[in-house]
Amino acid sequence: MRAALAAAGLVAVACGPGAGQGTRVPGPDWARPGVELTLRHGGRGGDDAIVVERRLLDLRAGEQSIELTDLGAQVSQLSLRSLAAGDPAGDELVVLEQRVLPGLQARPPGPPHVGDWIAVRSGGKTIVGRVVSLFADEIVVENDAGVHKLPLDAIDGLPLLDLGMRAALAPRVQLRVRAARPGRQLVELAYTLGGVSWRAEHRMTLASAAPAGDVEVATWIVVDDASGRGFRDAQVTLVEARDSGQAHRSYPLATPLTIAHGTQLRVPLGATAHLTARRVTRFDGSGGLLAPQTQELEAYFGTAPAPARSTDELRLAAAGHLPAGRAQLYQPTGAGGPPLLVADSRLEVDPDAGLATVPLGPGYGLSGQRRRLGLDWGERRLVERFEIVVRNDVDVAREVQVFELLYRTPRWRIVDESVRHVVAGARSVEFPLTVAARQRGRVRYAVEYTW
Repeated sequence: MRAALAAAGLVAVACGPGAGQGTRVPGPDWARPGVELTLRHGGRGGDDAIVVERRLLDLRAGEQSIELTDLGAQVSQLSLRSLAAGDPAGDELVVLEQRVLPGLQARPPGPPHVGDWIAVRSGGKTIVGRVVSLFADEIVVENDAGVHKLPLDAIDGLPLLDLGMRAALAPRVQLRVRAARPGRQLVELAYTLGGVSWRAEHRMTLASAAPAGDVEVATWIVVDDASGRGFRDAQVTLVEARDSGQAHRSYPLATPLTIAHGTQLRVPLGATAHLTARRVTRFDGSGGLLAPQTQELEAYFGTAPAPARSTDELRLAAAGHLPAGRAQLYQPTGAGGPPLLVADSRLEVDPDAGLATVPLGPGYGLSGQRRRLGLDWGERRLVERFEIVVRNDVDVAREVQVFELLYRTPRWRIVDESVRHVVAGARSVEFPLTVAARQRGRVRYAVEYTW
């Protein structure tokens, strides 16, 4: 079984004239220089990589089969095209058929079972194959070379394939191609590879413990490779998927990366950023995603208050270029000692507004209530009026952002307000308030929905 015994390589087998004269084509040690990786994070499809690499293949004129065994464990959507000079249409090399044979997984050590892949020595040779049957006096193993009936008294044990041999049983991609001319040709392989992921981690250091001031942000990218292969000197672009209808964000890395299979790589994303931050308390009196049910109950039964939530946040201006990810926040101790970790949270980014937010925890000492003041129906329109009262029970003034979810229809507008609103999302707004110590703040507004 040539593919199973080949350690990460590329095999070309002719199936036209001269079939049976297999030729080994140089494959990469990990990957040749010039590999391009687009690492995608988030989105509905999960994390994966789009790999584009160039290789030299020794081909014959006419139809032939090419078998690739070094592309990784989760290959899909593979394409192959010629990069020969003077062949912009790619007619020098045409793919006629493509097959992806799934990879094989070795079992933990123990007695073999039907379906296990094993390596046994018999008659001075090592046979690698799948167990198809077991008897009291013999074991039957099948591989590409055929079926082998091996008497138990003629083999040296029954070792299962260990983790170190999984590379020999990696998935194979078989291509049937037609080459216009013989010889060594430069080709481009492009495919999707699972098992590769990336994430961002931010170390944020405040200049002081004041509610507003400068913050130093050092961003690191962590790449995990469990794809079944590695990459050397790869040009990497990170892509962060966003919600439907919003453009994805990309981060090209200036320095090529060498990523070994089964390892985790951490690299800085650009230089340390120096940004301006302020602490605010976000008050959500609408009950978040429970608002529709709560609002309908209020419409029928009167003034039942919606559940309110308050959260302390750190908001960073001009931070739309940062990727979302884990954020550890430090502040100086004031005694020349090491910075103190005050929050281990997540940085969320609104690139359209250029704003990044780090939740710090519950907004202790801030409470409030939200009431509906009126509900007016008209022809293809509805107007709702609300009052939100927040109470600051601590001895310092607080900057509060009163969050309101406008859930009824996508078409809405604020028609009256006591405090000027700021659009926070497609169906949400915020009203900024500064509430003095031991005092209350109030917001009244009316929203009109149309359909």
